[in-house]
Formats: sequence, C-alpha cells, structure tokens
Amino acid sequence: MLRWLPPAAALFYVIVLARRLGSVVDQLTWNADYVSVMALGQSVATSGKAGRAVIIQIGYYWFDLATQRLPYHRVIWDFAPYLMTLVALGLIGWAAWRIAGRLAGMLAISIGLAASPLVLSTQAAQSFHGTTWFGDALLAAYLCWLLSAEHRRAATVIVSALVATAAGVATATDPLLLPAGDAPFAAALALMRWARPDELGRLRLVASGTTLAAAAIIAGAVTLGDRLAGYGTSFPRGLTHLVTAEHFAGNVRQLGTGIFEVAGMPRSGDGVLGYVLGATLLAGILLPMVWLARSLRTEIGAATLALLGFWSASALFVAAAFLFSDIPSDFLQNSARYLVPMFYAVAATVPLWAASANGRAALVALPAALLIVANGAAVDRVAGGRGFEPSFSPGLAEPIAFLEQHGLTRGYAAYDEASPISYRSDFALHVYPVTDQPATSEDVCGTAICPFAYNSISDWYRGDTGPTFILIDTSLSRMNHAPPAQLDTPIATYKVGRFLIYVYADDVAGHMGVPPRFTRPLL
Repeated sequence: MLRWLPPAAALFYVIVLARRLGSVVDQLTWNADYVSVMALGQSVATSGKAGRAVIIQIGYYWFDLATQRLPYHRVIWDFAPYLMTLVALGLIGWAAWRIAGRLAGMLAISIGLAASPLVLSTQAAQSFHGTTWFGDALLAAYLCWLLSAEHRRAATVIVSALVATAAGVATATDPLLLPAGDAPFAAALALMRWARPDELGRLRLVASGTTLAAAAIIAGAVTLGDRLAGYGTSFPRGLTHLVTAEHFAGNVRQLGTGIFEVAGMPRSGDGVLGYVLGATLLAGILLPMVWLARSLRTEIGAATLALLGFWSASALFVAAAFLFSDIPSDFLQNSARYLVPMFYAVAATVPLWAASANGRAALVALPAALLIVANGAAVDRVAGGRGFEPSFSPGLAEPIAFLEQHGLTRGYAAYDEASPISYRSDFALHVYPVTDQPATSEDVCGTAICPFAYNSISDWYRGDTGPTFILIDTSLSRMNHAPPAQLDTPIATYKVGRFLIYVYADDVAGHMGVPPRFTRPLL
C-alpha cells in the first residue's frame, strides 16, 4: 500500500494548485523579468517597431506578439507557461510508463508535480526558463520513443523533425538548454554508441544525430533571423564569463544551497524539514548516476540506459555550468533557478529505479510523499502570504492610481517597476525602464539617467511629445533620488507614498543619450 502514497499526496498538491495557481500567476506579474516581454509584445503589436530591441528569452516575445490579437490574450499570456509545464510533465510521465509501467508513470507525475515555490515560479511565468524544462522533457521522451520500439521510417522522420524544430527554437530562446538538454542528448547517444551499439543501431543513430544537428541549425537560423530583424540578445555578464578564482568558493556554496532551495528549503530558513527535503532531492540526483555506473554492462533496457545517461549528464552539466560560470556571483540569491533541471532529473529517473525491483517502490514512497506534501503546503503558505511577488510591489498601486487620475500616461522608472506598472494598468500607462547605474560600458549613454537596454526597445526613448514623468522609488537601490537638473527641468513634482513623480513638459527621454547596446552591430 505504501506505493500509493505519492499519488495520494499528489492529489493534495493538485488541490493546492487549483486554489492558488491564479494567485501565484497574479503575484508573478509584479516581476519585471516576467512581464517585460509581454510589454514588448503589446508595444510592437499596437505601435510597430522601427528601432532596435534587446530581448532576453525571445521565444516568449514571438509567442506574445503572435497571440496579442486573440480574445483573452492576457489569460493566454498568463497561463500558457504552466500549460507548457504540464505538457513537459506529461512527457516525463509517458516515458516512465513506456519503460517501466503504470506505477512508474504515476510516480513520475506525482514527483514532478511537487514543485517547491522556487520551481513553481519558473514554471508559471514567462522568461523564467520554462522552455528549457520543456526542451529537457521533450528530448528525453524522444530518446525513449526512439529506443523502446521499432518505428516506420515515415514516423521517425516526422517525429524527429518536430523534435528538432521545438528543441532548436527552445535553444535559441534560452541557452540554458545547451547544458541542460542538448549536450546531455549528445552524451546519451555517445553512451549508447559505446555501451550498446547493436541496440542503438545505424538507423537510430542517424535519426537521433540528424535531429540534434537539425536542432542546432534551427537554433542558429532563428538567432540569425532575430538579428536581421533588429532583435539583439543581451545575456547576463556571468553567462559569457568564466568564474574568477575569488568567486569559485561562493559558486560551490551556492550550488549546495541552491539544490536545497530547489528541493523546498526556504531561502531564509534552516529548519529540519528543509534539510530533509534537500537531502532527499540530493539523493534523488545521485541515484541515477550510481545506478548508471552499476548497470552499463547488465541487462538493463536500452531506453532505460539512455534516459539514465541523459538525466545524469543533465544534472552534471548544469552543475558544471553553474560552478564555472560567473552567473552565481551576478545573481547571488536568485541563481538557484538555474538548477531546476536537477528536479526534473529526479522526477524522471527515480520512478524507473523504483519499478525495477521488488520493494523499491515502497522504499521511495515515503520520502516522495513527504516531498510532495511539504512543497504543496509551502506553495499554499507562500501564495497566501503573497510571497511570489517582489517585496516592493504592494506600494505600486498608489502611483498607478495617481498617474491614471492625473492623465500622466507616459513615463520612465526603474526596470523593476516600469513594465509591471504598464502591465498592471492594463497598458493604460506606458512606463519604460531607465537606469542611473549602467552595468557595463555598453549601457553608458553620456547622461546621468540612461535608457535601460535590457528587455526594451529603442523606440521607447526616441523623444516624442510630452508630458512625461520619471518615477523615483526611494526604497530601491537604483533610481532612488531626484533626477539631475541637467537632464531637464520638471514642471511639477508629486510625492505619493514613498514615490516621487517628476513631470516634464516634453519627452524627457529626448534629453538622454543612446547606450551603445542599442547601436552595436548585430552581425
């Protein structure tokens, strides 16, 4: 009977989701990283695009642009990310069922549902790497499909083409898929070529290798097309820089704490339950690696071996990318979201192990049920306390109401608040991001306040008619003090709660310089 504990616990999590998912999504729309791409889609769909855009995870932008004219497009924008998560979870459950039977499939879906608040925030929001989680599940399911049965050539060609297209677009959208999915796919093929060449066979090798190559070509073509259309991508500095010696120890520490946070340990908490959840997830990450090492030359099925190789490589490659890039030092406490592929590795492989011998399902049942129930309770608690939204968000309702009442519909604010204000006002307000702390030389524009060339478009700063405003939030670490008089002279100043609103007769952006990021060559 223990084996049925995880599915029963999953029902509890489903009830929590049914109760809280709408609130979670609503809270996440206060996050600029989430809604900036929606603001871009809305802007280009209604006003067109003449200048240069700099967009992170651009696939979401194209989706928003394509669906903007549909009825209830805001609902589509809000809930499509979690729908994609459910599809990914279905692929993981299908692969487990295909290889190890119904119980394994149910266990995979049950564990996969057990997203901690951190993991759920990446699943339910645009631009939070959800395309990578989907790409992982798709590539793993494709390996399972290819190796678990014989298929007609026409079916293989069609399925391979669909997988290559989806994986290519996902890779062009988010480079995290390279270590999380693309490279592990190649590693799994190499493993099969070495350990089981006869079971892999020439046709399967050609099909899978061609799929991977086609995905790479499609990713390159999408990126080239974006650049030809005037869309640049600006990755965080740490993504393109190796870790420095002084940051490596911090990366190691953040890798450990990040895994525990993915498991469900609160960032600020150190309770016993958090350690138990972290240890449970860590054991689940290590299990397929140990099982793989002991099963290379045994009678384990080809599809099982390939999936063990894929998910083990995914966890290892993501950990290596995390350790040796400067991402953790760039994002500090926010970097744990890059480790979410490890959660999916556990959901995909532990059920295969549990179904492979008598007694293992009962051994896994208790810790799996604990993980599911604990994270369901955590999601309910965090959502109820509005913990999915940034801490500064509640105060934004005041300036939104004030600006609407006074007819001040166009202005500028810190990145953290600009797009959320636009989105939460249903785009009655058009607020664009600026900064007084350029991060690199490519962001310096020659004036004290500059356009923020990240998830933005140069058209927003071309200097149209006024009036416009600059919103200052004294609680933030940037854009927290009065704009310099040299920029422009305000005609009015208002204090609304902790906010200061400086109103200008003309478009104050016309007095700002242009950061090189908006003008650098794209090819």
